[in-house]
Amino acid sequence: MISIRKNTDHILIPSEEERVNMYPMDYEEFRWALGDTATIPLLRSVWEYPQPLKDAHRKLMRDFRMYMLVGGMPQAVNAYLDTNNFEAVDQAKRLVLNIYDEDFNKIDPSGKVARIFAAIPAQLNSNASRYQISSCLKLRKLDAF
Repeated sequence: MISIRKNTDHILIPSEEERVNMYPMDYEEFRWALGDTATIPLLRSVWEYPQPLKDAHRKLMRDFRMYMLVGGMPQAVNAYLDTNNFEAVDQAKRLVLNIYDEDFNKIDPSGKVARIFAAIPAQLNSNASRYQISSCLKLRKLDAF
């Protein structure tokens, strides 16, 4: 959409645009997408009235790890539902990230925004108490040439 909007800066056609706020699926929505209507009520019940889950604990943890692997991107969830294959899920997520990268390069040809975005996983993994943009934008040896 950025390339379309960029090439039609002065053209406004309100009837052809509708803003929709999109968010990733949370765990409850993920379970619904899989057709599971029992897990969330069970978890709510255990939250309100604490009790040991015994054998169910292992299955619930496996299901939660599956959510962590697939994530909440609707395209990734759909790929998982269609194929039951984590490689297809990874490919769907990479396609979305490639679209982001292309849009970043249209906005900022210098590549700074793309580097800031690409550094998010490393920043979250570090022990730093905050996101440090300066560490993402440091000149790399390859950038100097």
